[in-house]
Parts: sequence; C-alpha cells; structure tokens
Amino acid sequence: MGRSTPRRYSSHMCEAEYVYRIPRNARIAITAALAVPPFAFAVAVIALDPSWLLAWATLPVFFLASIVESWILSRPVVIIDSEKIRWPMRFTELRWEEVESAQIVRLLWTEYARARTKRGGIRRIWLERVGGAEYRRRVLAGLRLV
Repeated sequence: MGRSTPRRYSSHMCEAEYVYRIPRNARIAITAALAVPPFAFAVAVIALDPSWLLAWATLPVFFLASIVESWILSRPVVIIDSEKIRWPMRFTELRWEEVESAQIVRLLWTEYARARTKRGGIRRIWLERVGGAEYRRRVLAGLRLV
C-alpha cells in the first residue's frame, strides 16, 4: 500500500485553516466567575468550623474542576479550511461541496448564513461571531456568497 498524504496537506488547498478559540482574557474571566464563588464558600466554611472535613475535601475538587474547565475553554470553537467548516466542541461539520444553496439572513440586528445541504438539511452559521472579519470572509467564501 502506498503512503498517502493527509487531507490537510493536499495540494489543492490554497489557504491555511482558520482556527477560532475563545480569547485568553475571556477564558480567565469565565473560569474565575464559575470557580471563585464555590471556592470562597468552602474557605468560609473552613474558617467558621475548621474541623469540617467535607469543606477540606471540596477544595481539591474545585481546583481540579477549574483546570478541566480552562482546558475545555481553550479548545477550538470553529475551524474553517478550504473543504469544510467544523465545530469540534459539537462534533459537527459542514462540507462546502455539500451546500446546495445559501443566503444571508438578517434577523433582530444580527446576521447569519442559511445553508441548505444536498441532503435537505439546513444549517445556520452566525456571521457576527467574535472571530471578526476573517471568520466572516472565510464562511462567505466557502458558501460562495462573495
């Protein structure tokens, strides 16, 4: 059997893939907002009654949960390349070749692309994502709307 090259390095790709992650400052703020209140409660319980073993046992759990949460938040949210758009956190993708028709829809001060696949499914891709103009440009180019 011959050795094949991976799809991401194939010769027909003209652009590198675009990866959008939640910005670092936002990840820190979300982790702090979710981890600090229960951690502060456990510390307050320990301060009131140091013999309470359950409060001592919860501190490592909160610490581990905040590490796992920050790891999950650091994962890519959207990956766009010349063949498809993927949402790794939802384990879904849309191949550009499967799109039968697409249009831009404006609803309540926001825009999204409504794509109908060849199998009859409908996908809504929000265009006003934090990823900005590069994200929007790549989505519209993939849907052939530019």
